[in-house]
Amino acid sequence: MGTISRLLFPSVANDATKGNHNNSMKSDQNNSRNNSFRYMQKILRESGPAAAASYSLIGAVMLLGGLGYLLDKYLHTKPWLLLSGLFLGLAVGFYGLIKVIFISPKK
Repeated sequence: MGTISRLLFPSVANDATKGNHNNSMKSDQNNSRNNSFRYMQKILRESGPAAAASYSLIGAVMLLGGLGYLLDKYLHTKPWLLLSGLFLGLAVGFYGLIKVIFISPKK
C-alpha cells in the first residue's frame, strides 16, 4: 500500500499490517503451546514410576489394614491385627517406593 493511500485510509493500512502481525503471533502462540505440551508429556512420563509406587503404598496400607480389621473382627483381637496390618502395609509400600526411587537405574 502506498504512502498516500495510508494517509487517506489509515484503517485499511492498519488492517493489512495487523494481518501479518496476527499470523506471526498465532504461529508463536502455537509453537509455545506445542512446546508446553511436549514438556508436560516429558514430565509425566518421567514421574510415572514414582506415581505408581505411591499408589502401591496407599493400596498396600488399605489392603493389609482392611485385612487386619476383618481378622480382628472375626477373631475378637481388636486392635492388634489392624495395627499389624497397617504397619505391614506401610513397610511393604515404603519398600516399593524406595525401590523405585533409589534402586531403579537412572538414565
